[in-house]
Amino acid sequence: MATSGTIGNTAISTIKLVEKALRRCGLSPASITAETLETAKEDLYMLLMSLSNRGLNLWCIDSQTIPVVAGQAVYVLPVGTLDVLNLNLATPMGDGSFRDLPITQLNRDDYSSLPDKTLSTSVPVSFYFEKLRQPQITLWPVPNDDSKHLVLYRYRTIEDVGALSDELDIPARWLEAITWHLALRLAFELPEVKPDRVTMIQSMAQSMTIEVEGGETDSAPTYFAPNISGYTR
Repeated sequence: MATSGTIGNTAISTIKLVEKALRRCGLSPASITAETLETAKEDLYMLLMSLSNRGLNLWCIDSQTIPVVAGQAVYVLPVGTLDVLNLNLATPMGDGSFRDLPITQLNRDDYSSLPDKTLSTSVPVSFYFEKLRQPQITLWPVPNDDSKHLVLYRYRTIEDVGALSDELDIPARWLEAITWHLALRLAFELPEVKPDRVTMIQSMAQSMTIEVEGGETDSAPTYFAPNISGYTR
């Protein structure tokens, strides 16, 4: 028997996902009203934002390049940045390439105890990350030249829901779990959903989440290098 011969060509639009969620609530898509659609979009947005807090969604990791400005310590990060995973200082080499040097992160206590936060200028070796409404980092020492740039590996939020004809910013492996969780949220908001169905939806949402989160790993090996030199000298 022949197969399709294609991979990843099936697209599920937001409206189709909403319709599936409503069916799982026991409702017909024909009963969808403008108010129902608006409620579904709002619930879907809050669901995706909640998903960003559950753990590290691997498809939401990207790298950004930020020019370094001499005398400037504070750099506002790109919109949607949730966390800084790695920060490197790219230093130009004689052959025209760049060498990435890691910059270590300071916690609030260590940064606040620095006596010369803005007076010392040199090659930055540390940074302080602030999770403001518009996240930013502060380099220390303050950069002393413009020849370098920062390479930021960040964890970002999932993209907005957008138009109903668009696709969601999630990989295909998450579609089933997202659909069940949207159905669960709608079940609590739409009065026509029967109470006994809510329990079934909740069970399926939990089951699908456990299943997909179990595979949300880069499969890289973990190495432990304990430092016991203090006990062996």
